[in-house]
Amino acid sequence: MLREGRGFSPAEIAAFLVCRSRVARSLWPQAARGTGNGRNHQDLVTAGLKPRPCLLDSRNPGWTVVSLRGCTMVPFWYRRISHPHCLLATIKLLHTAIWAVLACSILALPFAAFTRHFGWALGLTAFVVCECGVLAANHGRCPLTGWAARFTQDRADNFDIYLPNWLARNNKAIFGTLFVVNELIVLWRWLVQP
Repeated sequence: MLREGRGFSPAEIAAFLVCRSRVARSLWPQAARGTGNGRNHQDLVTAGLKPRPCLLDSRNPGWTVVSLRGCTMVPFWYRRISHPHCLLATIKLLHTAIWAVLACSILALPFAAFTRHFGWALGLTAFVVCECGVLAANHGRCPLTGWAARFTQDRADNFDIYLPNWLARNNKAIFGTLFVVNELIVLWRWLVQP
């Protein structure tokens, strides 16, 4: 006899997080696609552990379940997060955030110099030089560019970052020049201080 389940408790969800590593890696793509789910879902209903329904998709019960030692559940959002477009968007967002911090560091150098905060100027310079070292170690490319290239065939100048194409193309020239000019301003202000 089948009976309506109560849904998963927080303890059962925590058990999923602990024991999902016992699933063979070859089954994860299968679980993400939701193949072979009907019987496993039926077993859960019989056991009184029917998953709560998903409000986003009436065909999706909210969880994709793989019955391997009875402990592995793949949430419906796993398929969305692991989709190549989502991963590419995450990499682009991270790359843009790192670029913004680096650009702000370069632009803040003259302000630190004119307010005589040379310790801040030194810290900002060290940060920018470290980033230049990372770029030099990767043959002039950001490591995130290689990661983003795995998820798209697009090779425009801004395929890996949320910047206009012209800025992504001329990024190193623009900010390299600004960095040198701002460093000269910092040096000049340091030499003329009383």
